[in-house]
Amino acid sequence: EGEHTGDDLLYVFPDGLTALVGRFEDGQFVSGRYAKLSERLPSAPGMGQDDSSPPALPEFRLSEKLPDLVHRDVSTRERLCSQPLVQDLYELERVEVRRSTIKPDMDGLFARASLKAGELCSHLLV
Repeated sequence: EGEHTGDDLLYVFPDGLTALVGRFEDGQFVSGRYAKLSERLPSAPGMGQDDSSPPALPEFRLSEKLPDLVHRDVSTRERLCSQPLVQDLYELERVEVRRSTIKPDMDGLFARASLKAGELCSHLLV
């Protein structure tokens, strides 16, 4: 198997608490479930670990908000995604789409929680 390949690997989002747990192949997410870590992971590099020992898998609980299995969904020139209604837990906790308060005939992205300047809150690319 390649590096970062396995069934019980963890990707931790920038907040250090939200994660995807599941199958990865050569570092690419394949499928899994959203989870929340029991405590925030330290920031890289070293992630607060002694470099002589492998990092310990943090304790986590699978998300009850989004309990379904999710899979990697790569966009193409013809298709943005194959499952447009599948939510992202990281974004779900931070932002929502509502009718714009500036242009009523359009939608806007609004914060659900307080965000720090420069904090990643959505992966939307336009």
